[in-house]
Amino acid sequence: MDFEKLYLVLNKRGFFNTFQVLSQYRDYRAEKGDFYKKLNEFSNYNSFLRLKDKLLEMNLIQLDSNNGEEYIGLTEKGKTVFGNLLQLNDLIKVEN
Repeated sequence: MDFEKLYLVLNKRGFFNTFQVLSQYRDYRAEKGDFYKKLNEFSNYNSFLRLKDKLLEMNLIQLDSNNGEEYIGLTEKGKTVFGNLLQLNDLIKVEN
């Protein structure tokens, strides 16, 4: 993964919101409508829409459907990035 591309995506408003919402679901996968509903509780879903293509391109999220319902979820790579971000956040908290 190109670190510069990841850094540019990390700085976008919807990045952490997307990961925060998906982390609340089992297997980091949510039905599209539920995802947008939870995201709208604290953010605008347009922030996700601006990043969606980049997240897909970087293979951090996946979109799929099952029995006519659409889902948004983190890929294995996305789960790894999320775990690393949590560890980095913990390190920063310890430093302060």
